Amino acid sequence: MASEPTGPKSGTPKSGTSGLTPKQQAEQARAEAEASERRRERMIRIVGGLAVLLVVGGLLAVGFFAGQDKDSGTSVTAPPTADPDAASPKGVSSDTYGVKYGTGWTSADEAKLPTLEMWEDFQCPACKALEEAAGADIMALADAGKVKLLYRPTTFLDNSLASANQAAGNPNSSARATSAWGCAVDAGRTGPYHSTIFANQPSQEGDGYSDQQLIEFGTAAGVPEAETDAFTKCVQDGTYLAWSANSYQAFLEAGVSGTPSANLNGVEISNSDLADIAILTQKIEAATAK
Repeated sequence: MASEPTGPKSGTPKSGTSGLTPKQQAEQARAEAEASERRRERMIRIVGGLAVLLVVGGLLAVGFFAGQDKDSGTSVTAPPTADPDAASPKGVSSDTYGVKYGTGWTSADEAKLPTLEMWEDFQCPACKALEEAAGADIMALADAGKVKLLYRPTTFLDNSLASANQAAGNPNSSARATSAWGCAVDAGRTGPYHSTIFANQPSQEGDGYSDQQLIEFGTAAGVPEAETDAFTKCVQDGTYLAWSANSYQAFLEAGVSGTPSANLNGVEISNSDLADIAILTQKIEAATAK
């Protein structure tokens, strides 16, 4: 069992107490305790997500399948097919099929900045746990130009959840959610839509996302009114389904064992370190070329 973060060790002096009145010292101690509790709660969330990750890894290990759910015998909708010539969202290249996020990609210091790659599946509960624990902080680092953030979408849970998605009327939900996200990328709402999908992940794994929900997420994510019709059509047409399949193929070829999974300049980062913004910031600073 993973251990929870603790406060200062017994006998370790607290900083900044010299010269303070007893009342001020008490207030400072209370503030430090509250900050420690917030960090503890954050780590509990990510550790809980990591427990799900173990299940996800097990699902991945049993192999991928498509077109027929082997457990139930229920015919399911075939997944989209990879096509290297298929359209990709704005700014997405065929070398990674990843979505670039943050100001670092266009910064004058771009060559010096490390790249943080994050593999995610929109139906992955552990990915949602990580998003809740640190998603906004990670985006903030990218927005501030501290790191080049590269989201790598994958859809392997469409295989494991094929019959459940089909029964809910939402086949290939990971692929359709990824495609819809591509539509939001075109509309300039990359980060907000990414966060909105995870915030609305079904509590029952396998229920998936309907097209109507994916369209409504656009409104929640602030897709401009002038872009609404184009966004809606993009979602309904599944414009970027082949792109989602291309990215999934890249996931398989990279040998990634599960999601969430991340690396910084090619060096793997544990999910616990990824969820701790202080540790992640230190790693980013250490990896930044001087």
